[in-house]
Amino acid sequence: MSGQAISFGCTACGKCCNSAPQMTLAELFHHERRFIGALGLRCVPAFRAGDRIATGDGEHVFDDDDARAVRAHADAHLWRDAAARRFALHAQALSYPTAPCPALDPHGQCAIHGDRKPTMCHAVPLDPLVPERLQGVVLLRRARGEHYIGADCIRPGRHGDLPPLFDDGLIVDAGYAATFRRQLDESVIERRIWADAAFKHLLPELGGRVRDAGMLTLPLVPALLILADVSPNCRQRCMRYVDSQLALIAREIEAALERRLAGDKPVTAELRASERAYRALAAHWVARPYAIHGERHTERVEAYLGLI
Repeated sequence: MSGQAISFGCTACGKCCNSAPQMTLAELFHHERRFIGALGLRCVPAFRAGDRIATGDGEHVFDDDDARAVRAHADAHLWRDAAARRFALHAQALSYPTAPCPALDPHGQCAIHGDRKPTMCHAVPLDPLVPERLQGVVLLRRARGEHYIGADCIRPGRHGDLPPLFDDGLIVDAGYAATFRRQLDESVIERRIWADAAFKHLLPELGGRVRDAGMLTLPLVPALLILADVSPNCRQRCMRYVDSQLALIAREIEAALERRLAGDKPVTAELRASERAYRALAAHWVARPYAIHGERHTERVEAYLGLI
């Protein structure tokens, strides 16, 4: 089933844009006045040969080639704990479930399409946590299964009104194929810049709280600590980011209090936790000198943050 042809054509209905997206940390810095940054720690299923997964009105049975692809993809882009559970750690935006994506304009269109729109948004409906040969399973589940998005834009087979996206285990649309590979490249860069170090810090404390196939969101502070310790320039940039985030969080909480919707309360609690964490972080930086890193690593991180 993972190799069958699947067609996709965006109709700009906005149904994929009802929440803030997964982003790289560099994208969050670029859009610091629009998106509230957070970390997502997710437990990713480790499928083996013979495992089955529902795809709406059918199922996919993993064969040996699928299992090998899952392992190779996990080795390159995920982390493992002592119990061999696989985790994804990524930066993301945090938003209210009752509010649209912060990047949408009053007409429901993306306002940042030409201003470093997150790669994840360009890649919808693909999933970078899944190897390419299994993107067909992702698409079928999003078309009519557990993760149905409520739009008639993904259809099994070839259709004259929709361009082919996936066929015979490959992403056949050139633009989507390039975007998918860019996501994987960005994943490797994020690991090198901050995510490997952040995962080592977070796993002992939080790994046991993440249920299988579940996710935790938490303040961006561990990643900022890592970046700010690289150089004085990085420290100053992270401090400016925190100032922008505190102002944005205050505006978002104020708007939520005016809406007075019960569904907003969990996110408001998360935002208040981020606010407290950011204020503590700012005080911490006043007294703590930055660490000494090699020149090559410093240049890499400063370039990543757009400082050079």
